[in-house]
Amino acid sequence: ISSYDPKLRYSQYELMASRGCQFVCSFCINSYLHRAYKDKGKFLRNRSVDNVIKELVDAKNKLKIKEIFFYDEIFILDEDWLDEFLEKYRKQVNLPFSLCLHPSIVKERIIKKFKYAGLDRVGIGNQSGSKRLRYEVLDRFVTDEKILEIAKIFKKYKIIATWDIILDNPYETEADMEESMNLLLKMERPYNLSVFSLIN
Repeated sequence: ISSYDPKLRYSQYELMASRGCQFVCSFCINSYLHRAYKDKGKFLRNRSVDNVIKELVDAKNKLKIKEIFFYDEIFILDEDWLDEFLEKYRKQVNLPFSLCLHPSIVKERIIKKFKYAGLDRVGIGNQSGSKRLRYEVLDRFVTDEKILEIAKIFKKYKIIATWDIILDNPYETEADMEESMNLLLKMERPYNLSVFSLIN
């Protein structure tokens, strides 16, 4: 996410508040890891609120940082944890921050809380504008309507979104590509695209 603002290259502090991901999208290593670590303990692990805040306060006091980037695969959306964290973050850290979200769990009331605490940019997976690819190949069960709704929410709260898009998908047809382009053209702007190739 930070690559779009070179001024932040040496002034952005990165950390993780959690490990693991609750989703099992077919193209992601987590689909394998969920199987590999089945019955071996809790897969998704969150740090305590106070532990994360302490690290951030220490970093703010010792380093010349201007923004925080949470490197979690999908940021924690347990609302009890989140409410406590955002309140303490605003009072004790109070720096702009960015993070990554999954579109299926984005709600306006959550984004409003994030914005109040300082969220200014978000990375979010779309992967394809083709509903067929999302549902039948990628295991990302998000409707076009939901994606368009989320884009409107980000615009409303002046949050710049970077949407992930996968190219070179061997299962993608010309019709899928056209559908993807049409969805991108319908989405509220401004937004960025982060483009990945499925083939090495």
